[in-house]
Amino acid sequence: MMKNVLYFILLTFFLYSCHTDYRSKINNAILSGDDELAISYLDKAIEDDPSTEFLYMRADCEMKVGKYENALRDYERLLQPYSTEKQDVDSYIDISKDSSVNINSIYEKQLSAYYHLGRMDAAERKFAQLSPYFEYHDSNGQADYWNGMIAKKKGHMGDAYCYLHNASKKGNTNAFAEFKKIAKDTGRPSEIPSEVDSTGMEIQFTDGTKWHFGKQREETQEPVKVEKKQIAVDYLKKYILMNHLNRNALKYIPGMRNKEKKPATICLAYFQNKIIQIIKLPNGNQLPETLLKKHDVCSNDYASPSKPLLLDVWVLKYQNAQGEKTCELYLI
Repeated sequence: MMKNVLYFILLTFFLYSCHTDYRSKINNAILSGDDELAISYLDKAIEDDPSTEFLYMRADCEMKVGKYENALRDYERLLQPYSTEKQDVDSYIDISKDSSVNINSIYEKQLSAYYHLGRMDAAERKFAQLSPYFEYHDSNGQADYWNGMIAKKKGHMGDAYCYLHNASKKGNTNAFAEFKKIAKDTGRPSEIPSEVDSTGMEIQFTDGTKWHFGKQREETQEPVKVEKKQIAVDYLKKYILMNHLNRNALKYIPGMRNKEKKPATICLAYFQNKIIQIIKLPNGNQLPETLLKKHDVCSNDYASPSKPLLLDVWVLKYQNAQGEKTCELYLI
């Protein structure tokens, strides 16, 4: 009897020693950046103990070295106990006794694997599965990042550019690197322009005159001057629909009195790495949709301009009692 007990103790000690030895070797290999070596140790460790922790570690190492099919198999094994349950945005898997991961982070790793393997149907299905999670946990723009990467893989470079642009503005470093690549390859602007706020900026028209541009504070203010001018913009971004036009401003533009209820749009244009708004009047014939597609950096039909785009505009110049200047631009 004592012999059997002693044998059992020795066997347990031996197995624990092997387990501890593998863990030490795995950790050292990962810390030294040798993921292939870590995988070889993890293979042996999993033969003895197919624990969730070892499977998760091996899958992550396989992702790093590009063994995406193997990683997918390990992630599937990890998710197998949960596959029949409805998961929500706060479902977790216990990796070890003192750590756990959100199940959606594993879904995102699967998405990444499908993407790198070019299995775009599977990638898009996984992205759709992740959508509720991204709605709650997307402070760094991961939804825009993956939308951009999927669009890039499909060759929709305008969509990819703008999704990655949005993700970059939220501080997503991976998105910013991809954004810069697309900008370089397609002739789109490589810097992220900032919105012009109420403090404004000075803009120069093609005749050399200047005026301050900023967000209009009061719609009832009368302009000090109304002029026809021409402005050279670097790029166009898009049109956005307006709810209403400034009725007070329209009465100063020839032929536009009482036209404030007609549909109108705002053109967002890049000027000196700032985004300015130019309002398109209902009867304006500049920049029809067909032309906009060629100049809109977010359009898949975009063509890099050889020179700045010249736009004819009505300029409504304002100046308040404190001497602060601003203006509104309307496409003629």
